[in-house]
Amino acid sequence: MSNEKLLLQSSCNPTSSSKASFKFARGLKRLLDVLLALFLMPIVCLVIAVAAIAIKLDSSGPVFYSGQRIGKNGREFPFFKLRTMHQNADVLLQKHLASSPDLQKQWENFAKIKGFDPRVTRVGTILRKLSVDELPQVANVILGDMSFIGPRPYLPREKQYLEGHEDILRVPPGISGFWQVSGRNNVTFDQRLRMDTWYVENWSLWLDLVILIRTISVVFGGKGAY
Repeated sequence: MSNEKLLLQSSCNPTSSSKASFKFARGLKRLLDVLLALFLMPIVCLVIAVAAIAIKLDSSGPVFYSGQRIGKNGREFPFFKLRTMHQNADVLLQKHLASSPDLQKQWENFAKIKGFDPRVTRVGTILRKLSVDELPQVANVILGDMSFIGPRPYLPREKQYLEGHEDILRVPPGISGFWQVSGRNNVTFDQRLRMDTWYVENWSLWLDLVILIRTISVVFGGKGAY
């Protein structure tokens, strides 16, 4: 094939190099996730052990919670957390919401309850404030279901709201993400969807580094955590 034909062929496919660069960057992100997870594992295990003792002393029930979440390409996976709620959390939630129309509206907008949440245990409140309850998700990172940085995983019942935001499912969900460092639980569910979509469309390793640094500040400041 002549040099002219080679030049023409490459010009007709200008995205080939960019696609290769993107694939390399995603592969590097995965490698960094695994290395960071293995490095942090001894500290994570120690903190989880202390938290587990506090959970058992504070309320009845298992130490760990495992629920289904939506992962990359819409595949569901078991999502690990330290238990922060009472065993009858759903019953307590419905009773609490029924006591006030304002609480019901708040739940519909944010899928969270600001202030007093009867579902959350005393130790659970502290664990959530410090984001310690999220530490078991380091195991999700090692298994490949999650990344340290990415859109927070959505519940299976929230899948209907992802219509029109399918880009979010192009990448693995994260332990932390753009939503958490840009408002977290202080933004509406619709704003969260837009933030997650923006993250995926503008993703880079540099953006992940910025989010990781901001995550440390948000966690220690307890901003938007409840």
